[in-house]
Amino acid sequence: MSDKLQRVNLELTSKCNYSCSGCPTHNLVRGKGSINTNLFKSIFDEIGNDVERIFLWNYGEPLLHPHVSELVNYAGNFSTKKIMSTTGWKLEDLKEIDFLTKLDELIISINGLTPEVYSQHQVNGNLEKVIRGLELIAPVMADSNARYIMQTVAHKGNLDELPRSEDFARRYGFDMLVVKSFNVMDRTQETFDKFVPLGTEFSRYNKNLQDPAKIPASRIYPCEEAMVINWDGTVNPCCWDYLGKYNLGNVEDKGVYAVWNSSSFKNHRKKIKREKFLDICVDCANSKVISAISFTEKGGEDVKKSI
Repeated sequence: MSDKLQRVNLELTSKCNYSCSGCPTHNLVRGKGSINTNLFKSIFDEIGNDVERIFLWNYGEPLLHPHVSELVNYAGNFSTKKIMSTTGWKLEDLKEIDFLTKLDELIISINGLTPEVYSQHQVNGNLEKVIRGLELIAPVMADSNARYIMQTVAHKGNLDELPRSEDFARRYGFDMLVVKSFNVMDRTQETFDKFVPLGTEFSRYNKNLQDPAKIPASRIYPCEEAMVINWDGTVNPCCWDYLGKYNLGNVEDKGVYAVWNSSSFKNHRKKIKREKFLDICVDCANSKVISAISFTEKGGEDVKKSI
């Protein structure tokens, strides 16, 4: 087992104006806040030219960070791949948009092509506002090296719209369209029954909520080579620990590698390697991507590592 830290989820903020069904963001018991600018910069100073990828999100909407442009511009000085996922709601309100080109990938999550379908899952969202933002940034992203991705989570309500998603993505200048399976993060039967298209190619579950698709024996579990850093510097093994139940340290106190190489994190990785899973370990090692369609030369199969 390689013991090298390869990827990090870095939470810019745990705040979000959406209340997507099944998402724990709007009810996080570990608290709401935004990462301190100096802490963000110190993390990049330590690992920004070493790790493979840094995902600039965990829970919350990253573009709601009050200094997001400063953070991304600073991150642009480092060689690691920098990836941001957003609802796109904030795009039209940004005072500047050029900082988005400092990213290697920008992912916009759009789970419905009409306001009615969009709001079924992305509650409190505004599709018309998102589209205005897409129109604003499309020419900027087209002239950049950043890969611009539309992500759609397939669920019962939007299956009829999926055949039109490719045309939608092309119309607004995306380099790729990625379709993912629905993930029941809150682990409730109500969310499962409402959204999971059981019996279709778009379901990651076989028969019920407790029966996810089988995980390939050769699959490496994310927390064997990755960590989650929350907005306050606390570290969790993976994004499934949205409650912050398994706190493995704080990078503000010790630094990233000191936490990664701590006895508690090493013991955790050894247990996972031996398949001694935690109660939060469900199906995170399953492939989430159903299809990925490229429209430009910036597309690529490696997108599956980013979504």
